[in-house]
Order: sequence, then C-alpha cells, then structure tokens
Amino acid sequence: MLRNDLEGINISIDFDDTLFHFSFHSLLWTNAKLGLEIRLNDLTAYDTPIPGMENKKALEYLFEFLDTRHHLVAKPLDFAFQKLEILQDHGANLFILTARRKKDRWRTYHLLEQYGREELFKACYFTDLQSKLPFYEEHKFDIHFDDAPSHAEEIAQAGGNIILMNQPWNQNTKEHPNIRRVPGWNKVTPELILQLYEASQQRSRLYHCPVARHASYTR
Repeated sequence: MLRNDLEGINISIDFDDTLFHFSFHSLLWTNAKLGLEIRLNDLTAYDTPIPGMENKKALEYLFEFLDTRHHLVAKPLDFAFQKLEILQDHGANLFILTARRKKDRWRTYHLLEQYGREELFKACYFTDLQSKLPFYEEHKFDIHFDDAPSHAEEIAQAGGNIILMNQPWNQNTKEHPNIRRVPGWNKVTPELILQLYEASQQRSRLYHCPVARHASYTR
C-alpha cells in the first residue's frame, strides 16, 4: 500500500483496556484490598466492574485505584503502539478519546510519557464519564477503537465506524455493520482501516449524504 493511503483519516482510540491494560491491574488491587479472587474472565458485563457488588460502590473502588501508584504500572496492550505507529506512517491522524474524568488527565499523560508515546497523538479528549458520540462527531473522527459495548453501539448506530477490541465484557455487543471486532492489535492493519473508511464513504453515497475526506490536522 502507498505510505500516504490513510492521509486525512482521523482515528480515535479509547484508553482503558483498548490502549492500556486497566481491568487486569485494577483486579489485582481490588482482590488484594478486599480479599477477593475475581478473574478477568469473570468480568462478563461491562456495567458490572466488580461482580456481586453494587455498581456505585464498585466505581468508588475503581476511582480509588486510579489514585494509587498501582495504576501507574499499567502496560499497553500487545502490539498497540507498534500498530498505531504504522497507521501514523501511512498518514492517519491519531487521537485519544476516553471516558476518563478530566481530573485524571495527568495520570493518563504520565502513562503515555512512560512509554515515550505522548507525541503519537495529536490530542487527548476526556468525556468525564459521559457519552463519546458528541466528541466523535464534533471532531469528525472516521474510526474509533473501543472495548465498551455502550460506546461502540452508540457510535455505530449514529453512523460511525468502530473497531471493537475483544474483551470478556463485550461478548454480547449487538451486531452492527459498522462494528468490526478484532482479537487484538496484531490484526489491525492499514488495509483494514482503509477498508472500513471506504465502506463508510460508500454508505454515505448510498444515502445521499456525501462525506468529504477530512483534511489532515496539524498540531
């Protein structure tokens, strides 16, 4: 493929469990703190972060975990940065789009800086636990990577393109032509991105709603 075949395509990437491992490390901390033995495969529902615990209380523990040093040892998913660098080399514009709280900005940037990858992304957007769809539309993203069924389904139903990173908690995600599930970053290629982008352009033409290729962003 040509090195600039993805030029002008704007790609947003979720942070937790899409770019960096989050649930694995939060489970280690939660199990140790509460004397539990929850495994990653036990997390079969995205909206139930700690099985058997009321969601409000479970979220309090997750936010407490974010305030600990244990959060800062999170590692990126296998091949994530290598694949994103390839997409960037092919001309794609990369952005972080996360539902993290705005107060967690420094923690997020710290993890990126630990791996020397902060310059890989043109901007980071924090929705503060709110919907990602308004950000996806406002910033004219073409494709979004995520692991959360709710965000994936909402963006797909609005006409956006989703690459769904396979996780135990998204196995019941509603099927949709705009959602492409991948087992991991090793399956993400420029060819896949271009295929999804061109398919979305074709759908736009069929519905008499032409979408122009977006101009490249600059810092």
